[in-house]
Amino acid sequence: MTISTERAQFLANIANDEWVDCLPAGFAKARFEALGAEWDKKRREFLANVSDAAELHLFADLWNWDSGMDEMYRVIAAPICERATALLVFWRASPDYYQGCQNADDLAEYERDGFALIRAIEAKFMAGDFADGSLRYDPNEMCDLSAVRAAASGAGWLIPTEMLEPIG
Repeated sequence: MTISTERAQFLANIANDEWVDCLPAGFAKARFEALGAEWDKKRREFLANVSDAAELHLFADLWNWDSGMDEMYRVIAAPICERATALLVFWRASPDYYQGCQNADDLAEYERDGFALIRAIEAKFMAGDFADGSLRYDPNEMCDLSAVRAAASGAGWLIPTEMLEPIG
């Protein structure tokens, strides 16, 4: 399904707060906070009711990671989440950074959420819990996989070979 320009803008607004760019200079702080709450509600409603895999994929692609990972857990929990979307979220969470990690206890507190997310995606991916679908994603767009493959030796957690391959 093709996503209209208007719908893509809506997804950008809820995924990375692009709505802020449309505000006039000197916008009242109280109104700004109320408007922010409205957009947060729209984001929650979207994630609770999304029925289009392409829209879910675009939302994940546009997600502002400075806003946390809770929404990415909702993305991968969505019944319509395809393998390509799960792989996109996996690579956006920088799994190569964690390669070789023995367990979450070896990480700083602020690093544990990212490690937990990639391990959750890995478990579902390897179990075949994501639909094949028609969406595409190539991990090569995110990083140099030759370096990742070269580092894939030794002890600790390693990125599964299946998660290094493009989908679609």
